[in-house]
Amino acid sequence: MDQIPNTNPAKQQYLSEEQKHSRGALNHNHIFFTMAEDVQGHQHMLLGTTSPAISKKDHHIHRLIGRTSYGPRNSPPHWHGFETLTGPDFETPDGNHIHYYAGTTSSDLEHCHAFSSVTDISPEYMPCDQPPPGKKRPL
Repeated sequence: MDQIPNTNPAKQQYLSEEQKHSRGALNHNHIFFTMAEDVQGHQHMLLGTTSPAISKKDHHIHRLIGRTSYGPRNSPPHWHGFETLTGPDFETPDGNHIHYYAGTTSSDLEHCHAFSSVTDISPEYMPCDQPPPGKKRPL
């Protein structure tokens, strides 16, 4: 098997040819969810999936881009756009990794919202034609 660096440069991960093409060290994304700060008496939710990993010198990052939840009940209906990059990956105690992110939404109705949080761990890769462990494939 070929040696491929893990997202953590201090570790090495060994993957087969099949694994390299299905889920290499950079072939993954993360889920993100946070509430933006309260401005003018309301908040918005940010929810989505990051871009695939973007390789950097000795780590990787992801892009977050999207639109917030639609207008609050106690304010004129509206939403905000957002786009930011995560920080580098850092390992969790269980051997997975997460990323910190922060940013500011677009300015709409003369205001914007700051946000920050960490991504969820990378969802487990499961080919579409295989059922999750313990489940039978539907007929």
